[in-house]
Parts: sequence; structure tokens; C-alpha cells
Amino acid sequence: NPYRGVTDGVCTWLRKQLPTTRYAGIEIELNHRYSSLPARGWRDIREALINAVKSSLRA
Repeated sequence: NPYRGVTDGVCTWLRKQLPTTRYAGIEIELNHRYSSLPARGWRDIREALINAVKSSLRA
């Protein structure tokens, strides 16, 4: 069964375990249907996500 997004993820758990001076997390949730796209479509989505994260980290 797919993850419903209602329970805490790893980032939330780590935020509760570690002080803010030692941890900063980025959590990305993606609908599982995208991972079953043809290879090119899935590759394009992965590339867009990577570029968005890189852009956010530069800001």
C-alpha cells in the first residue's frame, strides 16, 4: 500500500531527536504514480526535483 502521508517521516523524527544546530532537513513527497511513468518521464521528473533542490540551496 502507498504511504498516505499522515504519519511523521524521517525528517520529522530527526528534527525531534537532534538540536537545530546539528540538523536541517528537506523532505520531498512524490506520488508513486510518477515512478511508474515511462523512463523518460520519470527521468524528467527526477531532474526537475534535483534542479529545484539545488536552486533552493543556492538561495
